[in-house]
Amino acid sequence: VEIGGFQSLYTWRNPPPSLLEAEIAPQADFVLSFAGLAPRIAERRVEVTALGDDTWRIVAVVENRGFLASSGSHRAREAGLARPVRLELDLPDGVTLVGGTARVDVGHLEGRSNKMAGGWFSSSATDNRGKAEWLVRGAAGATLTLHVDGQRGGRFERVIELA
Repeated sequence: VEIGGFQSLYTWRNPPPSLLEAEIAPQADFVLSFAGLAPRIAERRVEVTALGDDTWRIVAVVENRGFLASSGSHRAREAGLARPVRLELDLPDGVTLVGGTARVDVGHLEGRSNKMAGGWFSSSATDNRGKAEWLVRGAAGATLTLHVDGQRGGRFERVIELA
C-alpha cells in the first residue's frame, strides 16, 4: 500500500538507462521460459491407403508436444474459453467425402504436465494425441489439404496426395 498516493518517479518511469538492462533481463527470462510451456500442436502421422475403385482411407494423427494442455488450463476448458483441436479436410473438385465429416473436433489434448507423476497415477500415455479418419473418392494424384487448428496450440496445413 502506498500511503499518500503514487510516487510517479518510482511508479511510471524506467530506471536510469545504465540500470535498465539489469532490471529487465530477469523479467525477459521468465517470460521466455513461461512461453516455452505453451501447447504446440504438431503432425504425428498422416496415412493414405488405396481401397480400390478410386476410394481412399485417410488417417491423420496430431499431438500436443507442449507442456500445457491445448486448452491452456483446465479452467479455460471448463468455462468454454478454449476450442478443442480441430482437423478439417478441404476437398478439391472431383473428390468427394464418402465416410466421416469434413471437420472433426478431436477434443483437448493434454501436454506433458499431466505425465509428471508417472506410474499408475498418470493418465493415458496417448492423451496428448487426437485422430481423425475419412473415406474419400477421387482420382489418384488429386491433392487435398488438411487444416489443423489448435487455437492456443497453433495452426498448420498439410497437403495430402491421393497416391
